[in-house]
Amino acid sequence: MRDVIERHQVWAYLIAVFSGLIAGWTSSLGDRVQECQSTRAIAATPVLLIAQLALLALYLWLFLGNQFDVNLELGRHLLPAFVGLLVVPLILAFLTEKWAEKSEKATGLIRFMGLMPVPLLTVVLFIISMTQVSQIDSTGPLIWPLMILFPAYLLAEAPVGKTLRRVFRLPVATGRTVIFSLGTRNSFVV
Repeated sequence: MRDVIERHQVWAYLIAVFSGLIAGWTSSLGDRVQECQSTRAIAATPVLLIAQLALLALYLWLFLGNQFDVNLELGRHLLPAFVGLLVVPLILAFLTEKWAEKSEKATGLIRFMGLMPVPLLTVVLFIISMTQVSQIDSTGPLIWPLMILFPAYLLAEAPVGKTLRRVFRLPVATGRTVIFSLGTRNSFVV
């Protein structure tokens, strides 16, 4: 199974990015955008991640057809990832909020950690990038078109978000949240 994943990892990654499975959590950085309703985006993130995870198999089948025929063992791969990436952080967030209700020290820690997402993301991306250098070398010709595709995707999201805001008659602040969320879908790549 590992060789199949390695052969198709660029496509699997692209599908995950564009479907929103990867980096959907970056909407939590939306509070840095003026008048962005980040609390709603943050509240929706767990629901969106669960839906995106459930739809990932469908996306892979639609985009790759029979090329991506991998038996993902639920208990061995998806369940631990779900628990580690979604359940544990939600429990820790809940416990931290309860602690903050009783302690000024916890409130200070929460304020400090509110400043850390961008620096920590930078460190994580650097580490991930260093582990993928050999993959970039081996994919060669595929990388250069992606250097055009991802900025084009990012530029397209503003008019798409504006259109969604108008079609669904959303308030301006909600429209900004939609645009920010759509635009951050490819933050790992950028």
